[in-house]
Amino acid sequence: MNLKNSIFDSGKCAISLIGLVSAFYSVINLMIFLSDPYQYRPANYPRQDERITNCLWMLLVDMVLLALFIGQHSILASDKLKIYFEKYGILDIYRSFYIITSAICLQILFTFWFPILEVTLWQLNLNYKPVWYTYYGIHILAWIFIYVGNVCMDINELLGIKQVIYSIKNLPGSNKTKSQELRKLCSHINHPSFTAFILLFWTTPVMSLDRLVLAVIFTIYLMIGCKTDQSDYTYHKAQYFLKCQELRYLKS
Repeated sequence: MNLKNSIFDSGKCAISLIGLVSAFYSVINLMIFLSDPYQYRPANYPRQDERITNCLWMLLVDMVLLALFIGQHSILASDKLKIYFEKYGILDIYRSFYIITSAICLQILFTFWFPILEVTLWQLNLNYKPVWYTYYGIHILAWIFIYVGNVCMDINELLGIKQVIYSIKNLPGSNKTKSQELRKLCSHINHPSFTAFILLFWTTPVMSLDRLVLAVIFTIYLMIGCKTDQSDYTYHKAQYFLKCQELRYLKS
């Protein structure tokens, strides 16, 4: 291997590592953003006549942030962009680039998001123990399903690691080693746990205007992007039981 290829491969490894760190950092912040019930704080405005103007401005900012994230996902999921990466011989870092740009968009959303508590559909009292247990139980189970679903779908490829390793070792593309069922599932959905994300969006102690907009837009976006069928469900279920058996074997 010459020096040029070594530098090129090192660069791809660095991008893959950045993507890996970005993914974990973004997921932690996403958990806080969607599941932390104490992030809601009352907003105080000096004058009554400013509230409507402020609410409209904050709603506009929130919708722009959502559009930024959805736009990034839609553009990077296009076949034309993948062809562009393949043309320049960097298709193996496409997934890492996808993760890094998604992390950047999410971080922008987390940083500039405005809670709009002046308009709320409901507000639950988490000091009431049954409500507290129900809320945390739903969110903990939802995140567990998300993590398990990602592991069953080949977590190394979702994180962009496998593509880079296969490229450096001159192995066939990771997609060629997949079963037909897995390729079909991956083409129908970019990430698993559709139901879990819906629960996270809508199960909130304070359904403020900003959270309602987020829940509605992301629910519609997921419904449009999700094209799974019964065969996909059967395959995913089978992989889940295989992973459980594998974990039991490792523990024994």
